[in-house]
Amino acid sequence: MVVDTDIGKRVAQTLGVQDEAIVVPVDVGSVAGAAISSAAADVQQKASDAVKREIIIQVVKKIETLAPDQKQAIKEQICK
Repeated sequence: MVVDTDIGKRVAQTLGVQDEAIVVPVDVGSVAGAAISSAAADVQQKASDAVKREIIIQVVKKIETLAPDQKQAIKEQICK
């Protein structure tokens, strides 16, 4: 139906679609679902990265409060 409008005809011409028979219909629901899934995965990854970053910050702060010999022992373990 959209292809029958002036705008639809111009878009089809721009995209090089001359024959509607070769056009594959797009399931907007599945495209939207895929986009939502992708966005959710991105948000989950960013949240995970933020949590890891916060854990590292807290561990470093805790290490800074240790006695020098304890700091050295931890550094040796990390650098192995």
